[in-house]
Amino acid sequence: MPRLTREETRALTRKALIDAAAYEFASVGFAGASVDAIAARAGYTRGAVYANFANKQALLLELMKRFLETELENSRAVFERAQSVEDFLAEAEAQVDAAAGDEGLWP
Repeated sequence: MPRLTREETRALTRKALIDAAAYEFASVGFAGASVDAIAARAGYTRGAVYANFANKQALLLELMKRFLETELENSRAVFERAQSVEDFLAEAEAQVDAAAGDEGLWP
C-alpha cells in the first residue's frame, strides 16, 4: 500500500476531528464540549485540533459547512430526479423524515 501524502494525512486528521466534534457537540452541547474531549475521541492531542482549526468555533463552522454541503448535494439530487413538483415534494419530505432518524451526526 502506498504511503499517504501529507495532504491526505491532514485530510484524514481533519475528518476524524470533525466527526469527533459532531459527536461531542451532540452529546454535551457546544459549551460542554472541550477541545481535549474532541481530540481524545478522535485519537489525537489538543495540538492536532489547533494545528487544523483556530479554535472550537472554527471546528463548529467546519462541521456546519460539511453538513450544509451534504444537504445541498442531497437536495440537488432530489431535484434532478423529480419528474414533477409533486415528485420533488414527496421525495424531499421522505429525505427530511429519513434525516430526522439519521444517526450519522448524533450519538
